[in-house]
Amino acid sequence: MMSKAEQAVALQSGGYNCAQAVACVFDEEVGVPKEILFRATEGFGSGAGTMEGICGALSASLMIAGLK
Repeated sequence: MMSKAEQAVALQSGGYNCAQAVACVFDEEVGVPKEILFRATEGFGSGAGTMEGICGALSASLMIAGLK
């Protein structure tokens, strides 16, 4: 069984941005469908709107913590 980190890496390798990859592996834990998490984190990829600001993976992690 793959770890959450391995799952996120696989999703990112498959075209998800870093925020989407992190958020989508926690869909069951937060009770939010993967499709909703994917769309909700789309703007956080490449550092908050591709502005190289706050790391997208960190932004997604904070969102998941809030949902949890």
